[in-house]
Amino acid sequence: MLDVMGVDRVEGPLLLLEGFGQAAYGEVVEVHGAGRVRLGEVLIASEDAAVIELWDDPAGLAPERLRVRLRGETLTAPVAEEMLGRVFDGLGRPRDGLPPPLAERRLDVHGRPIN
Repeated sequence: MLDVMGVDRVEGPLLLLEGFGQAAYGEVVEVHGAGRVRLGEVLIASEDAAVIELWDDPAGLAPERLRVRLRGETLTAPVAEEMLGRVFDGLGRPRDGLPPPLAERRLDVHGRPIN
């Protein structure tokens, strides 16, 4: 994991890190700020910048006070037969009031390349 202090801009759900080329496309990030942790994903990664999409409300985020932690992995979701008939959010968290299932394995949510 790699931590970065401060971001250059917050534009709605997008964060811009200029002068930073150590992020990878599709990498999951944790954004620490305003008293909580939000998750997101690297949308654009180049040698000199990274654009991160937050999967949560960006209200109240001060760019200079944020800490971004790059996890070094893409988003995976638990999969198990006991998930059938249940309701989950986009990150694989139960929305039906029941406990998380015991995962038989985890799969990358992006799937396999088309080609």
